[in-house]
Amino acid sequence: MKNRAQENVYFQLSIAVLAICLSGALWQQAKADEAALYDTAPDSASFIRLVNLTKKETVLKLGGKRLSESNYCHASDYIYLDSGDYDVENNGYFWGGTLSRGQVYSLVVAENGISLIEDVRIEDVSRAQLAVYNFTQGVPLSIRTNPRQRLVFSGLESGQRQSRQANAMKVSLSAFDADKKLVDSDSVILQDGKTSSLLICPIDASYKAQWIQG
Repeated sequence: MKNRAQENVYFQLSIAVLAICLSGALWQQAKADEAALYDTAPDSASFIRLVNLTKKETVLKLGGKRLSESNYCHASDYIYLDSGDYDVENNGYFWGGTLSRGQVYSLVVAENGISLIEDVRIEDVSRAQLAVYNFTQGVPLSIRTNPRQRLVFSGLESGQRQSRQANAMKVSLSAFDADKKLVDSDSVILQDGKTSSLLICPIDASYKAQWIQG
């Protein structure tokens, strides 16, 4: 008969094997998520999502495909389109431009117009990617960790994006105008093979920090 010590050893080994299998499954899922966005698209594709900075549902059509987002300071999932020239209209505002092969974009729809931001495509699925978008009205931002206030990004101008690769970890960030803190984000887990986007938006007399995963 097995004694209790042997049973404990076998139990611990089983837990270790299960942990390895689960981590492998998560790694494969991260790669699968990345493949779903990029690898199944044609070689001529570009990738785009809608960022909604209006207080109502926004629905656009590009290249016969639908982009929609109902919530303020949120982003839709990415879709892929053939690279080329596109134009779109919303509430009397027009945008027209070229989507380049293999590039990733955010089409930003605000109350006063439409603009395009070029995003960064994930190339290394063994790392997480962090991106912060400044949608404040003319306020340059610095982004720091919360609560240690280590600088992550600086000189982030209004209407712009900055990004970097990062290790998988749990993080909370704060947006500053010079030394004045504007808003703290919730905590989020940065995941390998995924982009975590933080949108900084004005809301009433304050600011909103909204995480978008993927």
